[in-house]
Formats: sequence, C-alpha cells, structure tokens
Amino acid sequence: MPILSSCTFILGAVLSKSKLREQDKLPVSVEACAKALDTAMMVMTVNESGKITYMNKLMLNFLGYEKGKSGVLQIDDVLDAVSVNYFKQEVQLLKEEGAINLELCFRGSQQQNMWGMCTFTKSRNTQTNALEYIVLVVDISHRKKIEHVFRQQHCDLLSQKQELLNSNKAKDKFLSILAHDIKGPLNGLQGFTTLLVSYIEQLSKEDIHEMAYELRGSLDNLYKLLENLLEWSRAQNGRMELHFEEVSLKVLVDQSKALLINLSEGKQITIKNLIDEHLMVMVDVNAMATVLRNLLSNALKFSNREEVVEVSAVEEQDTVLIAVKDYGIGMPSVIKDKLFRADEKVSTPGTEQERGTGLGLLLCKEFVEKNNGTIWVDSVEGEGTTFWLRLPSARNSHKIFQQKHKKETNL
Repeated sequence: MPILSSCTFILGAVLSKSKLREQDKLPVSVEACAKALDTAMMVMTVNESGKITYMNKLMLNFLGYEKGKSGVLQIDDVLDAVSVNYFKQEVQLLKEEGAINLELCFRGSQQQNMWGMCTFTKSRNTQTNALEYIVLVVDISHRKKIEHVFRQQHCDLLSQKQELLNSNKAKDKFLSILAHDIKGPLNGLQGFTTLLVSYIEQLSKEDIHEMAYELRGSLDNLYKLLENLLEWSRAQNGRMELHFEEVSLKVLVDQSKALLINLSEGKQITIKNLIDEHLMVMVDVNAMATVLRNLLSNALKFSNREEVVEVSAVEEQDTVLIAVKDYGIGMPSVIKDKLFRADEKVSTPGTEQERGTGLGLLLCKEFVEKNNGTIWVDSVEGEGTTFWLRLPSARNSHKIFQQKHKKETNL
C-alpha cells in the first residue's frame, strides 16, 4: 500500500493546490510532485454519488473532453453500461478493503470506447472531508484489442477443430459404407468364379448367361462407384482444376440428355429441355456436365415408364435458378434429409430396380459449390422430385467472383 498512500497524498496536494497557494504554504517538493503526477498518469476523483469531482489533463485528453468538465460529468457518462454496473457492484468491496483494481471500458466524448486499468482508492476530500474515490488510470486499449484478436482466433481454432473432428467422423463412416458397397460386387464375382470352377459341367448356357448378366450389372455399378469416388476425392483434396467459361445452359443440358438417350428411350421417358437458348452461365463445363448428367440420370431412375422429365431455368439478378423436375415416385423426408451427407448411405432402387452408387448427389453438391452455386431438393412422396441449382449468371458473374476473391483474400 505505500505507493497508493503516496498517490493519495500527492493527489490531495493537487486538489488543494489553489487554496494552499493563496496562503503561500505549498512546499516546493509537493508542487513538483503534483506537476509530475499531472503529466505522468491519468487521474480522476469520484464522490459517493458517482459525480466526477476532478480530472487531470491526461484524463481529459484520454476521454476527449475540454478542461472544465470536472464537476459536471457522472461516472455513468464516461463508462459503458457494462462497466458502470461492474463498478457499482465492486464499490461495496472498495468500502471494505480501501483499494481495488478494475478493468473498465470508458466511453469518450465521441462515443468511442477505450479501456483502462483503474486503481480505486478511498480518500477524504481535503476541503469537505467527504468520502471520495481516487482513480488512477492506465490506458490498456491496445492490450485489449490484442486480447480480442487472440480470443477470436482461439474461437476460430476451436470451431475449425470441431469441424475437422466432425469431418473425420463423417469420412470414417463414409469409408465404412463405401467398403461395404465395394465388397458386394466383389463377393458376386468371387461366387460366380467359384461356381464356374466347381460346377462348369453341370451349368447350362442359360444359367451361365443369366449369372453373367447379373455380374455385369454389378461390375458396371462398381465401375461407376469407383469413377465417382475418384472425382469426389479429387474435389475434396483440391486437386481438381476448374476452368470457368461462359456457356449456354441449354447446350449443356442437351449434351447431357444425349448421353442418356439409351436410358430414357429404354423407359420411354421424354426429357424436355425448356431453357432459353440465350441463357448463359459462368461455370466449369466438365464439372457442370457431371452434375446435370447425375441429376437427369437420377430423374430417369425414379420416373415410371412414359413419364416426363423437365429441365427449366430462369435468371434472377446475378444468378440463374435451374430446376430438374420428375413426376416419379418421390421420396420421404427421412431420405431427403440424408441426400447430401457423406456419413449417410442413400442408394434407393429405381422404379425398375435400377441401382445407384450412392455417391452421385455428393458429387453434385461438391461440384455445384465449387462452381459458386448451391443445390437443394424438394420432393413429395408419390408425386415427384425437383432438384434446384443456383449458379452464377454469365452476365453478372464477375461480381460474384470478385466477392469470392475478396473473401478468400481476407481469410
């Protein structure tokens, strides 16, 4: 307490300086100490009612006030609401202990916030003998800014850690599902070869043909699974190079439609491309071709024979909203909520028991997002499904890419 006692003594001298001068009783040494304190430390005094009875020049400058504000301001005027409440709670402790240290947020004359480490000491006014609190203030605004940055970075790291843990869990589950999907066709191949080796003489051509037909379907599905897995893995690991260019959306859909002609004709399903030929998007052609092919294949898979699949689009401000709609069997909400999750297995047989890889929609989501777009689905069981895509319009795509570049730069 010797430092605080000395400060109390010096400040008492400062406050009574004018009166003592009149009587020519102020010692030179005390005068020098008072001036030193006035230029070395921010000081103010507060009475029991919260009125600020004195502020030295440094304190006035800190708050941005002109000389003469002492005796006019209340403590509520110079502290933010949280610090005011904190001070009022701690003032009782001050009465008991005589001195406390508080970190308080000050509100300046221009409503700017500054932080101060405040040492409150009980004292008696030299003129009125009333109880008051001497406050020595050290500016810690810079330190608080650094602490805020560190706290934000710490929160970001914790958030990233949790996201990484969740991602690893999802990928672990995904790999488990994937291993099961790969194991099925391989078991079929193993069983088929075992039958051939053991019973080739007893099997008829029809039996062998039927088994081979089933096996080919399994191996085709396995090949598609591995192909999708390779593309998805490349996208996940950032090894996929995208080349954005302005392209006709109608042409992209027509190209995907042509690749699925056998599937659509096999089920006598008509794919209607209702997109305006002048509607342009800014995308990576290969990635979006994969997305459209998967969505159209999915629509054909879950449509009944002789139904229609429609692809339409409309330009909305800086984006193009695309709909791939079928009138097939639809899906329940429990399936819809799992479609774009790597940790959930979703592979439902089509209307004619067509099988999927379970990776197609994950791949669509990954590619759409890498093309600065979004994807979602609406479906009613028994009525059909609509997949929605929102992609950058070629006309305004430069704005979206500039915003994305600015965001990545800030990170």
